[in-house]
Amino acid sequence: MSRPNPHGVTLRDATPEDYAVAAELLLAAYDEYRHHMPPERWERYAQDIADVSGRAAGSTLILAELKERLVGAVTFTSSDNGEHWPSTHASLRLLAVHSEARRLGVAQALMAECVRRTRALGRTHLGLHTTAFMAGARALYQRLGFRPVPAQNMQFGTITIEALELDLASPPTTVA
Repeated sequence: MSRPNPHGVTLRDATPEDYAVAAELLLAAYDEYRHHMPPERWERYAQDIADVSGRAAGSTLILAELKERLVGAVTFTSSDNGEHWPSTHASLRLLAVHSEARRLGVAQALMAECVRRTRALGRTHLGLHTTAFMAGARALYQRLGFRPVPAQNMQFGTITIEALELDLASPPTTVA
């Protein structure tokens, strides 16, 4: 089932037939961060990013389309699924928007859908991990009201993977 939103973006859950093109989108969107990691770490991260089918059993890949063209994706997880979040949380990972579709409301639409699904599950928080060099994403998360959770931070070699959460019991933020 697809869900249109105020940004003109249509959202839908991925099917196995979508996995290859979604993996390409994810890798292309994350490629800008390649130079922040040693080559061997990037290769491991790229393999993880591209493993859409490997994440399918424990999560939902939400796709964003504009004019029937895939322009964004995010992995939504309703359980811990190895992301180290408490049972009060749902989480997301690998938010990606095609470079040509940035600033068109795609990321905002995907985030709003994750918030909607978190609330529908009765969870009180939405968590995610990011890094200092993902400045655009971090700015979006900050605008949406996400706050740091240092106790949930992780290390990936020399890179600190910072945990952020959105408290859905607080007054609503604008994620429409």
